Amino acid sequence: MGAVSSAGFRGALGGGVNRDCGEDFIDPATYGKSVHYTLAKDRFGRVEDTWDLIVLLLVLFSGVLPAAFNRFVAWSGDSAWAMAVFVFLVGVGLALTGLPLDWYAQFRLEERFGFNTTTPRLWWADRLKGLLLALALGYPLLVLILKLVEWTGAHWWLWAWGCVLAFQLLMHVLAPVLIMPRFNKFTPLPDKLSLRATVAIHNIVEAVSQNANHP
Repeated sequence: MGAVSSAGFRGALGGGVNRDCGEDFIDPATYGKSVHYTLAKDRFGRVEDTWDLIVLLLVLFSGVLPAAFNRFVAWSGDSAWAMAVFVFLVGVGLALTGLPLDWYAQFRLEERFGFNTTTPRLWWADRLKGLLLALALGYPLLVLILKLVEWTGAHWWLWAWGCVLAFQLLMHVLAPVLIMPRFNKFTPLPDKLSLRATVAIHNIVEAVSQNANHP
């Protein structure tokens, strides 16, 4: 969330917009808590972005990536399957550097506001399932893209774009049915409650936008 959004939430917190935010659905105390939570998430998000940038710069300019690549190629060869393994391992390595911040966000930040609904065991299980899912879906896609580089020459990027687009569209259809239920529990809202929630969210967004002078 950017600075405009943060300013909007600060204005909403101090600007007395609760009367416009569906007080029959969200009481002022809960609304204020949600605003403080959003601001805290915003600040922590900036810390995460800074850390990710530092790690990326270190990887790019320290020379560790070319050295690792040369050793990997000397050991495994330069086939598309091997190159996909290297790219996948680099992605896993970069993800590992963010685990401490992910853990803090879940078990410190979320816990502070009473929003943490998981346990360390479930948290690690989700990370393992995410890794296996990336291996099952992401690795074949990487191999296909690298094969397209070999097969299609100068126009490989166009074929790769088409494959990635098709994959994303397929995931939009399959993820809510097959993947997301593996990580989350979904309970449909009653029709009346769903309508009230929609109206309340619309009013909150509108009030925040007006306070931020960003309609």
